[in-house]
Amino acid sequence: MREALMPFDLDPTLVRLFVIFFGIAFIRNTVIYWVARVIARQASKKIKPSSKFMARMQVFMSGDNANKGVALIHRWGPLAVIFSFFAPGTKTVVNTGAGLTQMKYPIYLPALIIGCSIHGIIYATIGWAAWVGMLKVAAGSPWGISVLIVLGMGLATAVIMLVRKQRRTKAA
Repeated sequence: MREALMPFDLDPTLVRLFVIFFGIAFIRNTVIYWVARVIARQASKKIKPSSKFMARMQVFMSGDNANKGVALIHRWGPLAVIFSFFAPGTKTVVNTGAGLTQMKYPIYLPALIIGCSIHGIIYATIGWAAWVGMLKVAAGSPWGISVLIVLGMGLATAVIMLVRKQRRTKAA
């Protein structure tokens, strides 16, 4: 009976990867959209940013990339949001444009869900296979193993230094 309902079985690892990559894309782009909306609202009411973070975001969102995103949204609407997930480097620009133009959330959300699904499928299949393949190739040679060890040590050092800096800042 089960076979009649589902002729194929999905690999649980693939499903988990899809959920992880979908979630990352959804949270990241939703935050970008809402920050851009807040900044657009503040700009329209001539309100100064309330924090350093918002001030930095306002500078970013008044630049050329944000203007390109706004132009894409004006031209293609929610389709720009969907198609931005196919090209590297366009998600931030287009989602910023959607927020800056105050695209209605009920219009933005379905486009975002479709785009995040595309992102999840691409990264859970092709992207993950490429990553695993690179690691297997690198781990198969002495030089590759050396590079992986050095990268791991560098990452660990960076994390330790960041934690120490944060502790010093809190203590002061």
